Amino acid sequence: MVWLLFGQITDDDGSGLSVVAHVPIGEIKRRHFRSPSGQVGSTVGLDHGFQFGSERPPLVIACGGFSGMFADSSFGAYSLALLTSLPDVILWCDVQLTRDAAGICFPDLKLNNNSDVANVYSDRQRTYLVNGVSTKGWFSIDFTLRELGNVILTQGIFSRTNKFDGQNYPIMTAQDTYTQLSPPGFWLNIQLQLPLDPVAEYLQFVNNGQFSVDEVISDFPITPSAAKATVDLLVISSKGASGDFPGCTDSAYSKAIQDGVDVLDCPVQMTMDGTPICLSFINLIDSTTVVQTSFSNLSTTIPEIKQGSGIFTFNMSWNDIQSLIRKNAGKFLSLSDFLTMARNASSIQGVLISIENAAFLAEQGLGVTDAVIDALSKAGYNNQTALKVMIQSSKSSVLLKFKSQTNYDLFYKIDEDIGGTQNSTIDDIKRFCNTPNSYSIRIRIRYVTLVFQIIDS
Repeated sequence: MVWLLFGQITDDDGSGLSVVAHVPIGEIKRRHFRSPSGQVGSTVGLDHGFQFGSERPPLVIACGGFSGMFADSSFGAYSLALLTSLPDVILWCDVQLTRDAAGICFPDLKLNNNSDVANVYSDRQRTYLVNGVSTKGWFSIDFTLRELGNVILTQGIFSRTNKFDGQNYPIMTAQDTYTQLSPPGFWLNIQLQLPLDPVAEYLQFVNNGQFSVDEVISDFPITPSAAKATVDLLVISSKGASGDFPGCTDSAYSKAIQDGVDVLDCPVQMTMDGTPICLSFINLIDSTTVVQTSFSNLSTTIPEIKQGSGIFTFNMSWNDIQSLIRKNAGKFLSLSDFLTMARNASSIQGVLISIENAAFLAEQGLGVTDAVIDALSKAGYNNQTALKVMIQSSKSSVLLKFKSQTNYDLFYKIDEDIGGTQNSTIDDIKRFCNTPNSYSIRIRIRYVTLVFQIIDS
């Protein structure tokens, strides 16, 4: 059984929706479908006579094989998926084309994040317009299948272990994958070149006659940066260019600067020895390799921070945390290093510092608010006007402390769904907004129509 999926759709909640249309053997038909939010997609399939919308049990599809352990689309990943999954598991192959028109199984258009191609062919990096955005990398279309025979697959998600990268798994064609593994089902994901201009997607929200935005936060800042040429738009990174490199690393921040971001962001966490650092999450399991180290025994449960167990930044020293990243993935930065990096980048207009869990950290003897104020002062941000300083928190107490000691721009963040906002949160917003001077409220909105309930309150 071979399936071909032409594109995928994403619903309002960010979840992907894949629908399979079953048609008789020998007959291939395109079936259109609509998601609950109204988006349209289509599939092309080949199977044994089940009709579209039948009550057949859901299919189990191994995306790239057992890619959580072995390199995506490798023989090892596919083999382990067949050994450990249901008897009718379907193997997923993201099809990319080589220069000589061979179809290979590889998870991305660019080869450099999931293979050692950059080491083998260091001088073959190219730049192309991908969906209207200038993108640099090593692309499959620049290599023949024979040339790719020298390239080895590697784990492309840096938070996963790289201990299985030494198996020397080569890049395989879709045909070889199917022939060598003989899976019960084989899903070919072929991404069409849709007429999508991502820059235009940003521009439709800027002064469109109904509402407008003046700031955009993105983990791929190169796209909104391209939109700046057309409109007045402030582009803020999301943990640096975290769509290209692990978030909050020097590599991610350097790429964001290179891509033309205006404001660099730093979610501040505190270490056991009182060092404020930039890290995506207070739980190290979410953004580092800590579970693969001897520090895995530090796991604990703290309901005030999160449900379930975690290994938290305030339980480890800064020196130890710096070791929790894959080789060649960059390095983590202290807040001091981050502020120096931002000041040394002539194109940067400001920094956005996010502070959470301040009350809990204070109980542990770690004053994160004071640490941030001190770091900004020592870095010279108090005595200059060239760089804007923005402080963001979901707690008014944090922002009010900054108000009493600094002249920074303050942003109140609401992370919960607007429709389910608690009265305590509304009271906190009132407390913040009723103080003298003007402030901004940054709100993450899922259901825009319900925001007026907050405004009325």
